[in-house]
Amino acid sequence: MLRVLHQAQQLYLKHGYAEEAASVYPSIIDIYISRDSLEAAKKLMDVFEAKSGLFDAKGNISAGRENYYELKGLYHIKNNKLDSAEFCFRRLMQFHLITGAYRGLFSVYKGRMNTDSIVKYAQLYEDAVNHEQETLRTQTVHQMSSLYNYQRFLKEADAESKRAARLKYYFLLSIFFVSVVIFAGILIGIIQAHKRKSLAKETERLKKDYTEAVAKKEQLAVEMEILKVNHEQLKTSEQEAKSMIEVVNANNNQLLKTKEREIAELNEKIREYAGRLLHTSKNVGNRPQLDLLVEDFHGKATRKKNMSLPNRKEWEQLVSLFATIQPEAYVAIGRDLTLSAQELKACILLLLKFSNGEIISLLDISSQGMTNIRARINEKLFGEPKASNLAQNLKKIPLV
Repeated sequence: MLRVLHQAQQLYLKHGYAEEAASVYPSIIDIYISRDSLEAAKKLMDVFEAKSGLFDAKGNISAGRENYYELKGLYHIKNNKLDSAEFCFRRLMQFHLITGAYRGLFSVYKGRMNTDSIVKYAQLYEDAVNHEQETLRTQTVHQMSSLYNYQRFLKEADAESKRAARLKYYFLLSIFFVSVVIFAGILIGIIQAHKRKSLAKETERLKKDYTEAVAKKEQLAVEMEILKVNHEQLKTSEQEAKSMIEVVNANNNQLLKTKEREIAELNEKIREYAGRLLHTSKNVGNRPQLDLLVEDFHGKATRKKNMSLPNRKEWEQLVSLFATIQPEAYVAIGRDLTLSAQELKACILLLLKFSNGEIISLLDISSQGMTNIRARINEKLFGEPKASNLAQNLKKIPLV
């Protein structure tokens, strides 16, 4: 039913009947409300009230279509807007549509859990339904009586018709033979005239088809020439595009090789600097500076001395001092540059005996984030994807 209603609506719109298309909406709205598709129902209700042409400036629907208020009331009940629903159902009573009104008010007061009103409108709804059924039974009796009288009159009329037919038969038979002769002559003349007219029309049609065929042939010849020219142009453009792609690919390949060479040179330099740092004598003069920085980091972690976290410069200073004073440890945790910046910070803090809580505060991460970082450090440095034994493994790293 929904599919047929949508097809009817689309056909109305296709032929420019916007108001008629909107008038199909109540049936579709009824289906959507019964399916609890309230958003779709609301969209159609807005279109129906705006474009159907059935509502006046005050929002009142045209006479004879007041049943729409029952649909609107049901929509409000589904949305638990009982006051709006009650207003719609009471409007039905103004137009003497009492069955739908009482049924709706019964649902409204049922939603409000108003026992007295539920009993009241349940009884009124039952009385209204009984009244409708009694009216339908009375109408059915009248219809059956009328149908019986109609059948009886139809038989009498049929008998009279047969008597009249017999009288007409003899009269018609008497003029039939005369009419046949006259008709045959007229028919022969009409056939001859029709043949002449058909022949003339066929000749004109053939001339017209011939002229159109010649013109179409000439047009197709011109279009074929244009297509040939366009085809040649496309072939030329394709060749030029292929050449450009080859040049771009060659340049990209050369650029990639250059960047790969530069990265390899930088990796070699990093390894060289790390080796030098490993064999450099311990810089004892920087130790007090590292101790002061570590003490400052402890204060930032406990939020007592400073409410702000370390800035980028302070992190760089910590990593630089650690690499200078503890070169063996720094090379051990930084070999092949396996750790990320966040993981490197956390690893240095662990080696400097910072607690998990302090590291969480300094890195501004969650407890789960700290656990994940410990697991990644343990897997990258020691090949063990667990956070639990990282502290034991870090003891293997030599510290001065």
